[in-house]
Amino acid sequence: MLRLYRERKRHFAYLKYVLRHKYHVFRAGMLLGVPIWQLVIHDLSKFSKVEWFAYAETFYEENGLPRYKESYEFSAAWNHHQKVNPHHWQYYQLVWDRGTKTILPIPINYLLEMLADWSGAGKVIADTYSPIAWVSANDEILKANLEEHTYYVVMALMRMTDWSSL
Repeated sequence: MLRLYRERKRHFAYLKYVLRHKYHVFRAGMLLGVPIWQLVIHDLSKFSKVEWFAYAETFYEENGLPRYKESYEFSAAWNHHQKVNPHHWQYYQLVWDRGTKTILPIPINYLLEMLADWSGAGKVIADTYSPIAWVSANDEILKANLEEHTYYVVMALMRMTDWSSL
């Protein structure tokens, strides 16, 4: 508790980011037709002990100023986040003991939430609801890591959505 008090500016800065992100994901999710309850519980794991401290320490200095300082703790927290939140494409990566990978399709409700997540992150980080620029810059990664049908559905939905209405 003393640590939380001493680093309160860091934690308030991170809380502000998470709440802004959730707000913007909610707005984008409503546009995309994501069920309301799914939007309410979006990213709740970020409030868990396993994620909170690692994220706050990665993205904020003790005084609350932004930074990016990766660590083993952050890698573990990010892995946890991906594996407990089905709106992340990494959730659908099945790595077999034999060393091969199977990419599974993403159910439509989580695919829509994934788009809303990209949109909400874009609004908070780059001040744009449209994820098109981010997706274009990461197209090869997405193409290699999304099931083929899922990839084409994501691309079509992203381009058909009127992001300017947000």
